[in-house]
Amino acid sequence: FTSPASPGNSGGPLLNLKGEAVGIIVKKNHSENYNISVPIGELDNLSDTADFHLRNLSKGLVGVDDTLTRDWSFSIPLPASIETVAKSAQDNLNSHMSKLGKDLTNMVQEKNFPKGERFRSYLREQSSIKGFAYLLPEKNFNKWRVRRSRLEKIPISSSQNVFKGYGPSYDDYHVIVEKPEDLSLKEFIDSPDVVMDNLLKVVSFTRTVGQENVPIKSFGKPENSTLVNDNMGRRWISSTWNLPHSDSFVHSSCLPYPKGVICYIEERRSAFRKYSFYNDTYDNYDEIVVGYTGEITDWVEYFSLDKKYLPKLFQNSQITLNNNTLLVKLDDYTVELNNHKITKNSSIHFHLGYSNEELLAEDILRFEIFPEKGAKSHYRVQPYFEPNVFNSDTCLSRWNDVINGTGEFSGKRVNKGEKIVIKKGIQSTKENLSPFDNVKLSKIYAAGCYYKSTDVGIEDDCNSFLQSITFN
Repeated sequence: FTSPASPGNSGGPLLNLKGEAVGIIVKKNHSENYNISVPIGELDNLSDTADFHLRNLSKGLVGVDDTLTRDWSFSIPLPASIETVAKSAQDNLNSHMSKLGKDLTNMVQEKNFPKGERFRSYLREQSSIKGFAYLLPEKNFNKWRVRRSRLEKIPISSSQNVFKGYGPSYDDYHVIVEKPEDLSLKEFIDSPDVVMDNLLKVVSFTRTVGQENVPIKSFGKPENSTLVNDNMGRRWISSTWNLPHSDSFVHSSCLPYPKGVICYIEERRSAFRKYSFYNDTYDNYDEIVVGYTGEITDWVEYFSLDKKYLPKLFQNSQITLNNNTLLVKLDDYTVELNNHKITKNSSIHFHLGYSNEELLAEDILRFEIFPEKGAKSHYRVQPYFEPNVFNSDTCLSRWNDVINGTGEFSGKRVNKGEKIVIKKGIQSTKENLSPFDNVKLSKIYAAGCYYKSTDVGIEDDCNSFLQSITFN
């Protein structure tokens, strides 16, 4: 038929000039001059089931060409309420899409994250991360990398900041939202609406009213909020706000963070919920890498949280500061450093990544203490792993220096332009591991200090730091 049809007419009647229903509208054409309806007589041929069909539903993997495509069909007996039919069909479609994703993962698991041989080599020279980063394979899974977000610091008060960057698409945000001064860290974490209200001070969401775009200052309470455990041992706060005025929704995935939360924020059309949005989002948590940064006072409050908020890696960790003595207790080592430069405003960085010893577990790739927040001078503890045939020559050279005490790891000062480094491999920590893939692997820790070229007394200062470390 050539009468105009609009989105939303589907399922409605096609009328003749007498007002009689002669068809049911099922599809419109973008040109409005060729639209389709089913003859009304076909109603007499309907069965006692509601049948659904979608063709060519696909799942793919970012960065590579591998995809898997299948049709979907579903039937439910009638009579049944619209709500029952809709929920049953949606649940079945979600299951179909989830299985499609799992089957694709199984199809490429021998070369994909986390079991692929090339991925195992990536583990031995991982990038250090601050904030969020996404793990991505390159073509044919030959190489792995992480895509970092550059976070811009945006003050929203004299004591509160938001750090904002962009995710894979321009409508997605990676953010660190610091808590207001009048809230405890626990209160802030438990209030997704307060987190979003503070984020909206720097991230623009608008609603069109007439000719005007009006900024949205609050989404109110989320439609739903739940805690989701990923395979890495982290507990995510998953929250959703429905935006009916734009036929969309906003979803946040947040982790507790020193002084606030670190979140991945995404806005999607409402239709995205039909295709296993939540299952896919939760599955992807394992491929997000997080680096944690904060002042010592922030870390003290962070580690005072109930263990249910902390990642598995930090379950038995502790940070305290008494006078000028900093105590950091971790699973693999303890640092007890008495240094007049250490204050409550000093910074501690944990650059985290994937464990070489367990399948899908976090490990500390680099631990750093910055006595003066914002300055480059700092102390560091870092593990190194024996390279394999797929690793770079640089990785092999660095490993040889660490285990032989040569190059930058001689324990002596090395001038590098505007900075001086003193680093050494801790030979007593060298060990042969028995990782889950049964591939021979050795590990050793190195520790060191980084100074400005104008700093004095650095040898004694660094020696004091090295002596403060006890390896378990």
